[in-house]
Amino acid sequence: MFIKRNISKGLIGLLVSTSSHAFYTQSGSIYDSAGNIVKIDGISWSGFQDSKIVQGLASNPFYAVGNFSTNYSKTYGMMDALVRPWDFTDSGVTKANGVAFKTIRLPIQPGVLYDNTGQVDMNRSLANKAEPTRANGIFCKVWETNGSACAQTVTPQEAFWITLEEFKKNNVKVLIDFHHKYGYGDGFRDGTVYSLTQYEADLKLLANEIKARNLTNVIGIDVFNEPHRLFWFRDNADQPAWIKVIATAAKVFKQYNPDVLLFVEGSGPGSGDPDQPVACVKETDLVPNPEAYAISDDPTNCATGTKRVEFKGNWGEDFKPLLDKANAKNGVPSFNRAGFIQQLKTAGLDDATITWLMGDATANKAHLVFSPHVYPREVGTWESAPGKPSELRFNWTWGFLKKAGYPVVLGEASWKSAEGLAFFQKALVPYMIANGMQNDLFFWAVGYLGDTISLIDPNGGAINLQAEKVLHDLFSQTIATGKLNVTFTSPGFPVKGAATLTVKETQQTYSCDITNGCSLDLDSGSYNLLVADSYQIDNTAHLVYQVKASNSPITFKITNGQATDVNVSLQGQQIGTQPATQVSYKVNLLDEKGNPVSTQALTTQLTFTSDVNNQNILTCTTQNGVCSSTIYNQNINSKTGAFSNETYQVGLPNSITFNGKTYSLVADKSARSLTVTGTANQLQLNAVYQTGAVSQQNCNVKFTLQNRWDSGAVFQGSITNTSTNAAIKSFTFKISFNGSEISNPTIVSYWIGSNQTYSMNGGVFTFSANTYDPYNGLPPGQQQGIGFQVSGAMTKDPTVTVISCEAK
Repeated sequence: MFIKRNISKGLIGLLVSTSSHAFYTQSGSIYDSAGNIVKIDGISWSGFQDSKIVQGLASNPFYAVGNFSTNYSKTYGMMDALVRPWDFTDSGVTKANGVAFKTIRLPIQPGVLYDNTGQVDMNRSLANKAEPTRANGIFCKVWETNGSACAQTVTPQEAFWITLEEFKKNNVKVLIDFHHKYGYGDGFRDGTVYSLTQYEADLKLLANEIKARNLTNVIGIDVFNEPHRLFWFRDNADQPAWIKVIATAAKVFKQYNPDVLLFVEGSGPGSGDPDQPVACVKETDLVPNPEAYAISDDPTNCATGTKRVEFKGNWGEDFKPLLDKANAKNGVPSFNRAGFIQQLKTAGLDDATITWLMGDATANKAHLVFSPHVYPREVGTWESAPGKPSELRFNWTWGFLKKAGYPVVLGEASWKSAEGLAFFQKALVPYMIANGMQNDLFFWAVGYLGDTISLIDPNGGAINLQAEKVLHDLFSQTIATGKLNVTFTSPGFPVKGAATLTVKETQQTYSCDITNGCSLDLDSGSYNLLVADSYQIDNTAHLVYQVKASNSPITFKITNGQATDVNVSLQGQQIGTQPATQVSYKVNLLDEKGNPVSTQALTTQLTFTSDVNNQNILTCTTQNGVCSSTIYNQNINSKTGAFSNETYQVGLPNSITFNGKTYSLVADKSARSLTVTGTANQLQLNAVYQTGAVSQQNCNVKFTLQNRWDSGAVFQGSITNTSTNAAIKSFTFKISFNGSEISNPTIVSYWIGSNQTYSMNGGVFTFSANTYDPYNGLPPGQQQGIGFQVSGAMTKDPTVTVISCEAK
């Protein structure tokens, strides 16, 4: 079946969706702004709390590899495996046994919000400059100038925001999980919450950035993961009451981003909170299960015919202190909503914020989701038996909150072996189905896990087909079996990037590559396709085009089991030229006394790298010390066609050898960046190099010979932050040796900081590292110890020449 419709349509890069996705809760469910119930159908993707990026990309691609050659054998990427695995035959998944995950829980450590140093670790062979949006190309920051490989990956901070954007393009909602305190690695997951003052600042940053970036797919914030050293309503040693943490999050998001939900886990070790009520259960309802709960006589608190029951709980599962104490003694598990609200008031919340969080008297238009973690014995060391024991445990531990009108979404649940799977299927799933919760779960997880399975093997990319089928059966997803294939016809001028398509009836938006087109899965029915106006730059001809949109949508029909083809004919007109800035950059040389040296016949290379996409790199070769170049502004607003200022970073060599002398960069006298405006402009810039000088930018390096023998030596030294107003977090320095003192020098070992690297080229040794404290950095005026061991034939005590030091 083939349908073709022509529209006047436009596009540039990634367009912004206009649909609203404000979320709220009522009647035990989550709703979007259109009043539709939101099914979580979720999974966690580990990484930003441990390894600075979602795990698995060191071996696998994020998206399917494009048309470039690699040694990777699978046709799909990890994102593809989560949202459309049946489109790839080698996945082993079909629509009859697979899952399209609708929500991803993204664990982070808060430091990633600020970590703009270093590079994330990914398989760079799965990225190619010719197809920057395929495979791992989205995480490449700088491409090789004369090649196709990724020369530099993005920082963890950049990777985090890019990942959220990519989820949005795939119509995947996100729950951002504060998984543990500052620091990468599971060792920082100790059940404590860090400073509430810093936590509040982190939440403000996150709330504002989500709104500023229009990340309408962020459904909520997991307030804090498994705070097992906190009590619900009382401080515990150096840890605040859990209610204070919840109140802090509510205050921030009510003020700065009220469309986002708060997901709240249970606090404490699972039982034993000092405010835990006495639970009395009818003897006729009790089935002994000493592994999960203890039964005892308590005639003082429990009436005749009832027994006192002490229920266990996993980390993150204990909500028993929220029970109404009087009802609990009478055998009824119910939410003490009034008492919880009073605790929020005591924690400092005003009435408006409490109403935003808790909703009205019937819990309508609330923004609170309770999110327990439930694991089998092989993970949590114990479990409840299927049937009545598990039903009792869940009812008294967190099920009563669902009955009070608040959503309960399992934040983590999984297994490792057949034994754990049996608990999941026989104890947990029946309860979820019986209570209308079968779509309210985040499976744990994708990543390097150890104590549970990973849905996708982070090393090889294989999908766990058993887990896919189990979750397919639980979620009972209706997966669209009709397909819409969208292609584009060129308007007669170069058009590239991705168009944002909106299906009017579902309000779902899709990012569709203009060059390759795209395929959308839809159920049978009649639909209307919308595409927005935009503006496009032709970077070759340096022209600006307006690509017009149609006044009416494209109408098409979908039949299950069949494909419908729609061709979008792009039309537009030239409206102007790309603003150009004429740059004249002069390299000045000075002798030892600071006198000018003639630059006649001086040739060197400079680079100009755009901050807009970090990929537009221009190389300029000086003639007689002067580089002349035309730089075109790329920073166009795709909606209005207006140009904003665009900053370029100037790449200067740290040293220049000219007429037998080495000249070092004088950083504070050299222009390291330039701004291209939205109108035609001219710039004259300068760099200064001086012989006998050491290039220093925010740091100073010194070395002293500590020990020497015939074939080696050890140098100890320090790096000092010479900045007057900011800490440094990463640095690079270069050194060389005197060839008359040591022959064939080789670095044997070195100790300069974290994430350290070194390389040698032409007798110059380049060392790079982060400071030992990667979050606070090295304060102004402070030093950090560094050193190295070098081998080589030595005729005398060797000396080290420091060529340059640069720090950020």
